Amino acid sequence: MTKFIIFIIIFALAFVWYFVSGLIRRRKLIRQNNITRAGQELLKETGIKIVVYFKDCAIRTNEYFPDLQPNETSNSEQRTVSVIICIQKDTTGKIREYISDSIEMPIESLRLRLESKKYTSLYVNKKDNDQYYFDLDFIRTT
Repeated sequence: MTKFIIFIIIFALAFVWYFVSGLIRRRKLIRQNNITRAGQELLKETGIKIVVYFKDCAIRTNEYFPDLQPNETSNSEQRTVSVIICIQKDTTGKIREYISDSIEMPIESLRLRLESKKYTSLYVNKKDNDQYYFDLDFIRTT
């Protein structure tokens, strides 16, 4: 009976550890992707600037139909959302994956804009590598 109780306790601790570590990872992801405009400017001024060439990055795309609200017809268009993924060394020298904010535009248009620009800057917080800003303002302004 005591072996069973020990097994249950170990299982419960493993479950709690898995749940808490998942929450921490999600919070870091939310924190890095929800940098305010002022935070972006601060990272541009004080962060480490890394030049990122788009030819070395990948584009991950997802297409979806927006959720229909009650009393709406199903004439909505399919939408495309993409992110740019670059693998670079962080400030400690470790290789890591940097993911841009979501970009909502047709994939062909996105590829043309990236090909014409060739590169951009990635600004990383010197003290927290999980806080970064992909400078993609040229995509949103044209």
